[in-house]
Amino acid sequence: MYLVGTRVTVTGISRLPESRRNARLIGRTGTVALHENGLNIVTRLGPLGGLVGHAFTDDDLTPASRPR
Repeated sequence: MYLVGTRVTVTGISRLPESRRNARLIGRTGTVALHENGLNIVTRLGPLGGLVGHAFTDDDLTPASRPR
């Protein structure tokens, strides 16, 4: 589990239904908002930074690098 507030980048979508819409999340950066059923709920993945949360396993995320 990543700590709440950690910025992460999506590297996979194993827990989401496969679709073009979900595949677009790969490479996006968001923030871990909470944990539910052993999953990280990540928000702010949308193009406008929306608060809709998506559930990801630890294997589907990597810590985001800080911009210089």
